[in-house]
Amino acid sequence: MFDRTFFQDSTQQEVFSYVALPVVQDAMSAINGTVLAYGQTGAGKTHTMEGPNMLIDDPESSGILPRVAKEIFVKINATEAPTSTKSRYLW
Repeated sequence: MFDRTFFQDSTQQEVFSYVALPVVQDAMSAINGTVLAYGQTGAGKTHTMEGPNMLIDDPESSGILPRVAKEIFVKINATEAPTSTKSRYLW
C-alpha cells in the first residue's frame, strides 16, 4: 500500500513538501520521524535524498536532506523561545 506516486517530471520541492515537510513539522514538536528511500538500484533514491550535489545550494535541484536541514533552521530562527535541537544521521 502506498500514499502517492511521484512521476518523472515531479519537482524536488513537490516531493519534499509531500514527504518530508510534515516530518520536519512533527520533529519540531518533539515527535520522532523518519524519511526512508527504498527501491531498485538506479531508481533515483540518492538523487531524491541529496539532489545532484549536496554542496551547492540550488533551490530547484536540492534534494530532501538539504531542504530538511534548511527548514529546521528556518523553524528554529522563527521561534522566540530558547531552542535545543538534537539530530542523528545514520549512514
